[in-house]
Amino acid sequence: MSRTLPDLSAFQRWVDRVLTHFRDTQGWSVSRVARESGTPRSMLYRWTNGEWDGGIPTRPVVERFCAGLGLPTQEPFSMFGWVADPQTMAPQPLPTVEDDDLLAIQEILKRRRITPEEAQEIRTVLRMMRRQYGSNEDDEAAS
Repeated sequence: MSRTLPDLSAFQRWVDRVLTHFRDTQGWSVSRVARESGTPRSMLYRWTNGEWDGGIPTRPVVERFCAGLGLPTQEPFSMFGWVADPQTMAPQPLPTVEDDDLLAIQEILKRRRITPEEAQEIRTVLRMMRRQYGSNEDDEAAS
């Protein structure tokens, strides 16, 4: 069985497109993309410069990068010959919000009446909760 070699130059171009997209559409710096994606800024610079001395990106690192930014994994995974899990191929839609507290949080984030630091704190807590408690789809399927 032959093994597919990673297309690192394609990955390099893809990361550059992602950074450009977030800079142009969100006004984010590389530092902000790094923070949101949970990827060290130095790693992003190595990726965009095609510096692979420290090793090529691993699947969990690319998966975390995509998840943190709400990006599908299919394109970068194909560059490494990895098969994407159908759950991570496309960004998940936001759940319907019915709880008053959740509606308030959504409204605060939408109107941006908070500082970027406060928004980051909220996102950090929500991501931690998502990791700890996972999706409630499993609970609904069991009932």
